[in-house]
Amino acid sequence: MREFARRNLANFVTALRIPFSLLMLPFPVFSINYYIFFTLAGLTDAIDGTIARKMNIKSAFGAQLDSVSDITFYVIALAKMVPFANENMSHFAWNLLFVVLGLRVVCYASGFIKFHRNLSLHTYLNKATCVTMFVAVYLIPFVGISASCTLGCTVALLAVLEELLMIFIAKSLKNDTHTIFEVIAEGKHPERG
Repeated sequence: MREFARRNLANFVTALRIPFSLLMLPFPVFSINYYIFFTLAGLTDAIDGTIARKMNIKSAFGAQLDSVSDITFYVIALAKMVPFANENMSHFAWNLLFVVLGLRVVCYASGFIKFHRNLSLHTYLNKATCVTMFVAVYLIPFVGISASCTLGCTVALLAVLEELLMIFIAKSLKNDTHTIFEVIAEGKHPERG
């Protein structure tokens, strides 16, 4: 039983993101309770991968669970934010957000078509996007939603463009590919894979 618990610790932390995300639903955005569950959900995202790497317990199931937990968190956080954003966000920020979301759909579809599986790359820029979006939510009361969204979407745009390039030039991709430079190096030295 102890070994089972050790092997699944990272997955347990990842899975906590789903109930923490759901607990954001009943509270008004920017309220203390909203920020508590938003922070807890974000912390699970920050530490689950570290636990998996340090304890050498990474798994394909854990990567998929991480993606499902991320999507749950982002969808709920976005759903809570949209009514506020609808009244307060500039057209430029909305357009940038829709460009990033559209490219993200293209990215997922391209990965599925090319590699015949759901591809969720854990690149450094995707991680930077998560951190930036997370911090941006805390910045909204101070700098406004348009500036916060523009900041987060700019990093997200760089991440999705890198990921699209990786999909188009790679012969194969692993979820833990971190940069376009790894894909380029792999193309020059295919025997390393």
